[in-house]
Parts: sequence; C-alpha cells; structure tokens
Amino acid sequence: MSTPVVETISDPNRLADLGPEWDTLAAESGLDHPFLTHDWVSAWWEAFGAGRTLQVLVVRDAGRAIAIAPLMRGRTRFCGLPLTSLETVGNDHTPRNGFLVLPGRGDAWQALWETLSRRGRGFDLLLLRQLAADSPTLVAMKRLGRDTGWLEGRWPSLESPMLRPEGAAFGDYLNTLSSKYRAYLRNKERRAEKVGETVLETITDEADLDAALADGVRIEGSGWKGKEGTAIASEEATLRFYSLLAKRMARRGWLRMHFLTIAGRRAAFDYTLRFANRDFMLKAGYDTEYAPVSPSSLLVRGVLEQSFGEKVEEFDFLGGLDGWKTCWTKTSRAHEWLYLLPPSLPLRVAHAAKFRLAPRLRQSPVYAAAMGAMRRRPNPSSGPGSTGRGGQHAQAEQAPAETV
Repeated sequence: MSTPVVETISDPNRLADLGPEWDTLAAESGLDHPFLTHDWVSAWWEAFGAGRTLQVLVVRDAGRAIAIAPLMRGRTRFCGLPLTSLETVGNDHTPRNGFLVLPGRGDAWQALWETLSRRGRGFDLLLLRQLAADSPTLVAMKRLGRDTGWLEGRWPSLESPMLRPEGAAFGDYLNTLSSKYRAYLRNKERRAEKVGETVLETITDEADLDAALADGVRIEGSGWKGKEGTAIASEEATLRFYSLLAKRMARRGWLRMHFLTIAGRRAAFDYTLRFANRDFMLKAGYDTEYAPVSPSSLLVRGVLEQSFGEKVEEFDFLGGLDGWKTCWTKTSRAHEWLYLLPPSLPLRVAHAAKFRLAPRLRQSPVYAAAMGAMRRRPNPSSGPGSTGRGGQHAQAEQAPAETV
C-alpha cells in the first residue's frame, strides 16, 4: 500500500470529468443515499455555485480514488465574526452530506485531515453540514479534530422521519397506524371517489419529464410554499437545480416522480428518488383546489403502497418531523452540523460563546420569558383573511396531512 496523494479540484470542468471515478468510489464505498453522488453534487454546483470556490479533495492510492470530500470555500459569520469557511457542498436543498471514503482506509481519513488542517489552507472554519448521526464522516472528523487540538462543536439539525418495510405487506403496515388516522384516510378516499377516479401516476422517463416537472412545480407552488417563497419555482437557481437533477436522475433510472390524478386531473405531486433500493421524498405538494379531499395524504398512501410492493429497503421522508410525515411513522434519523476551528484566541472566544454560553442562555427563565413575549406580539399579517403561516398552522390542526 503506497502513501495516499491528495488532489484539490477547484475547476468546475474538472469536477465534470470526475464522474466515472466518483461513481466507482460511490459503489465501492456502499453509498446508500443519492446526495453524495456525482450527479447530485455537479447539479448542485451548476445551480448554486456562484459566489463560492470549489474545493473538492480527491485522495488517491496508486492512481485509484479512495476518498472524495466535496467542499467549497465561502464567507460566513460565526458569533459575529466574519470568517472564511470551508464547507461541504450543499445548502437547505441538501438533506444529507458527508465524504466518500473507501471502508477500511483509515489512511484516507488521515490524508484528508492533514490536508485540511495544514497551516496556510486559508480558512477559519471547517463546517460539515447535515451529517447523519451515525455518519462515518462525523465520527472520523470529530476524532481527528479532537486529537489535533482543534475546537469542535456539534449542533443538532433536523430529524428525518423514515420507515423500513422489512418485507411486511402494505396492508399489515397500515394496520400499525392509529385507528384515527386510518379513519381519516378512508373518509378522504370516499370524498375523492365522489369527485372521480383516483389514479397514481409515476414518471420515470426523461421523455415525459419536461411537462411533468412543469405540472409538479405548478402544483407545489399553489399553496403556502408559493406564498412564502419556499417553492421550487420561487428562485431561479432552485428551479434550475431540480430541473437538472430530474433529468440526470431519470437517465440513471433513479427518478420516481408521482402524481395523484382525480378525474383525470393532477391534484398532488411528489419528487422522489430511488437509490440503493431506498426511496427519498425530496419535494411534495398539492393543488389547493383539492384540499377538501386531502390529495397529499392519498398520494403518500399510494406511493408507500408502491414502495412496499416493490420491496424497497427504506422510505425516507427527509426534512423534519412535520405532522403529515409522523402520521406515517414514528421512526426518524437524526442529523448534526459539525464545526471545527483552529485554536486561535478569537476563535476560542467565539466557540465558547456559541457552544457554551448560548445553550445556557436558552435555558434561562429570562430568555424564555423574552422569547414568549416576542411570540405574543400582534402579527399584522395573521388576522382574518391572512394567507400567512398562521393560517396554514390552523389548517394543519384540522387536516394534518395537508401541510406538505
């Protein structure tokens, strides 16, 4: 075994050329989600990379890639300090992150850390976003940072609802849900049947994609997401990302875009990826015209039934513990952000403020009283006729599955 060599890729054209090598490493490392594939990272960079500098580290042994760390350089503020950061490639549209490292290659982790921690690398903060709690990246980088005296901080992120069919029949799984929710579903099914035939439509082929994606974007933006600016179509870069991604995932056979049609019209939509025999629901929405029949609940029911029938190993709802997801499962996957900082005096002070002082402050009665007073302040946008989040929350109490 030779000494690993680390190459830094900063040219987006070189990122594109890495595809075959990246794919081989993803397969050999047993990657079980699509968010570290070359298709995902390259589509993300093309859509969101402006204003950042690419810094992908590739570790090779005798010419063979044994590790890839998709990173980017940017600027951020940390407890008021303006810092140069080195971060995992991603943003709020990246549900899970980390590095690709061949199992059993501790020397690859060591080579990555030596390259990152070497003085003069030109950054103040190494920020690894959205790492699963059992991620090898979280375990290895935390250990390497601690062993070399770097400052470490971990911040809890979203818990993503997920379920594992484990070979169960869909009907048996449904019987594990609460009787109240099963009655709710039956009621919505009867209502939908009065409107017309309900059909689950699945789009996997690139030839059908443009029209389907346009319909999905329209449906997803018709509710509160469109009003609050969080829908796919709200920003040009976001729309570009999901469009690029859909085409690349379709070519790979990883796309599962679903529609619930009622009387021949598309009423609800989800954007799901299937990778390593797991399903990942990236986006979902429904046409508000059909809200009384809860089309998103019926869509999720159909999608889960399809996944169970096709023997998927896991269904991941992604995101956080929203009520419309926890109706279907009580199991979730925790995520964390890992902060690593070189031990200079200013960074020690900022680190102590964020990871020691701030948590204690949040637990104090004074802080709780102040935050409570702020929440009780009148909101001019939450009165009668409001279409803000307050109205959506009220709707969610009546029909929890329609807050997608």
